[in-house]
Amino acid sequence: MKRLFNRLYYFVETFFQRGAAYQLLALALVLVILSVTGGWVVFEFSPQFTDFSKSVWWAFLRLTDPGYLGDDEGTLPRIVSTVLTVSGGVFFFGALVAIMTNGLSRFMSYLASGRSQIFERQHILIIGWHARIHAIVEELIRSEERVITRLGRARLPAIVILTNDYQPDLLTELRTKLPKEVRDEARILVRSGNPLEAESLERVDFARASAIILLSHADFETPRHFSDMTLVKVLMSLRAQAQDVPPEELPNVVLDIAVPANKLLAESVGWHRTEAIANVEFMSRLLCQSIRQPGLSQVYLHLLTDMYGESIYLVEADELGVTGKPLREVIHCMKEAVPIGYMKALEGPFEKEERLRLMELDEPLEAGDELICIAPTIRSIRHGYAAGRGEELRTQLDKVASSRRLEDGGQARERAPREVLLIGWSHLVRPLLGELGAYHREEFAITIVTERDTRDVLAQLRSLESRLDNLTVDAVQSGLNSIDEVRQIGAEHFDNIALLSPEFIQDPLLSDAETVMAFVLINRYLEEVAPDAQVAFLAELNDEDNQPLLQLNRPADILITQEIVSHLLSQVSVRRALAWVYEELFTYGGSEISFRPFDDFIDTVVQPDVDFDECQAACLSVGRVAIGYQLAEPRDELEQGVHLNPPRDFRFEPQEGDRLIVVDV
Repeated sequence: MKRLFNRLYYFVETFFQRGAAYQLLALALVLVILSVTGGWVVFEFSPQFTDFSKSVWWAFLRLTDPGYLGDDEGTLPRIVSTVLTVSGGVFFFGALVAIMTNGLSRFMSYLASGRSQIFERQHILIIGWHARIHAIVEELIRSEERVITRLGRARLPAIVILTNDYQPDLLTELRTKLPKEVRDEARILVRSGNPLEAESLERVDFARASAIILLSHADFETPRHFSDMTLVKVLMSLRAQAQDVPPEELPNVVLDIAVPANKLLAESVGWHRTEAIANVEFMSRLLCQSIRQPGLSQVYLHLLTDMYGESIYLVEADELGVTGKPLREVIHCMKEAVPIGYMKALEGPFEKEERLRLMELDEPLEAGDELICIAPTIRSIRHGYAAGRGEELRTQLDKVASSRRLEDGGQARERAPREVLLIGWSHLVRPLLGELGAYHREEFAITIVTERDTRDVLAQLRSLESRLDNLTVDAVQSGLNSIDEVRQIGAEHFDNIALLSPEFIQDPLLSDAETVMAFVLINRYLEEVAPDAQVAFLAELNDEDNQPLLQLNRPADILITQEIVSHLLSQVSVRRALAWVYEELFTYGGSEISFRPFDDFIDTVVQPDVDFDECQAACLSVGRVAIGYQLAEPRDELEQGVHLNPPRDFRFEPQEGDRLIVVDV
């Protein structure tokens, strides 16, 4: 008997699990059974009912409509009518509402689960999800002019996100992190699925996207190499599904690679429009340059975030009418932008070595070449070009006296080793030391302060130190939790103190809190012990809102890692060639941005006041390009600090501490 009951229960369970349609069918069956049973009872035992079919109809009406209750005569019909009416109200309507509610709830959950097909064209597809995805979305929205110009659209395309662990709350959380003006412009679609599955890729219509961004999910729990291999598998899956798509219609693909050694592997398995961004390698280069030249991080924040308005753009020479002119002449004709090179127009999938021409000042531009400009907008490049301005300026700038003191001579090393204190341990330490070691004319004495066992730290760096004879590396085990620990290190004896974001803290805000606390402790110590010590601070942050916390009496240079990486991914996804420009500008051995005293180019005794055009002419005369100023003190409408692409008609007298920002060869 028990087995029979369990079998019946199993049948009902499996029947109901088939969905709302089967549940409604079961409800209708029970309704028929009750109607037939009630009709049979009154037909058999009540003389009022002589037609069985009318008896069943009578029972059905009492079962479905309580308004008939009280119309019947006789004891039996009234009892049956009451039982049927109560059964109908409790069972039929209750069950019907429950089934419809559950069915509607499941349907709404399915719609919210992001499993429906999208129908968009030229959308930007992001595959993956991490805590800083809102920064990438914000960068894409703020790059509206660049995106619509590149795609030839009247408005921004949709941003589609494919993630394996999608929940409806994720989209709500993402939108709340976006500023209101960005949120109003954004059209964000989130779809759930595994990017290794063909069905999921078809769901987001990847072949019709204009760009695809593959995000790394490396964190404290996921090995970085494993994250890269997952991205490579996704890229291989994309390529397999895109075999029927013409090569010229394939979208740009940019990968967020965690291990620099995997960069070439990732690019080799994709199609020719694939670019891998090794964020660790790139950030280590920025840290290296910021240590070598304190203050340079502000230039990077201007160029590599949306915080200050300047960025790097590519504009066709034909559009400006500068074909046949050398870059040197075009620079003089620009009022609101600074060209620093151009991209050659070559047919086919040529790499950067064939196309990129940074600081090629005297080679005439050809049809199809693209100027590489630092400017606030593309519009300012187009509207700021004045063809006759070059001749007019040349006659005025011939009088500019250039001392031409810059020499690239071969002195081995001109100063004592730079003492650098690295606080914290992260995946950036090893590539950072490698970048510092590439500058063979400079020596560095590195001290690493970490809570890790110093024997493990030095063992990991021993092979690197043995290959780089301009580096000496030491390690101190300390958590820097008190002034006494700072005193033991002797922070006042260092030229640079760099605070790295600790990788063992997953929460970006907590990581920044750790960095801020270490900065405050060292600042207090220096104020007590060595208030006149010339120590340059550099801090790595995750959130731009924490910048004010590091602007004490000894303000720190700041690199906002996640903002910069987000900028790189978003910009390169729209224009792949920008990756080549960034790599060339920030890599040892190529053109690089640097600070130079004004009197390296201009005899400030003969000419005490200058404007930017005169500075530019002096720099061009020795093969450099000026892109801005760094002012030690405010000057009229220009505030203290970095100013890229400054007003051309602003004249001032350079003071001690003021420097030109130039692109060196």
